[in-house]
Amino acid sequence: MKTYDFVVIGGGPAGIIAARTAALRQKAVALVNSEKELGGAGINTGTLPSKTLRETALITSTTPRHVSGRHRFGRRACGPVP
Repeated sequence: MKTYDFVVIGGGPAGIIAARTAALRQKAVALVNSEKELGGAGINTGTLPSKTLRETALITSTTPRHVSGRHRFGRRACGPVP
């Protein structure tokens, strides 16, 4: 049976930092997470993705159609825009 010096429950930002800090101090670390990806709900599905979507929508909706370089924000037109 494997033994650990430090067990972290949760792979969110705080859990990742705690596990990394313990590992840097030469501790045997186990990180227990219920999801496939690390990062937690705020990073993967909650706050950050929704804020990114909101900000992108705000930028693209307020960018005038005639502005050169608008395609850098994901808006492209193949011809004249009505």
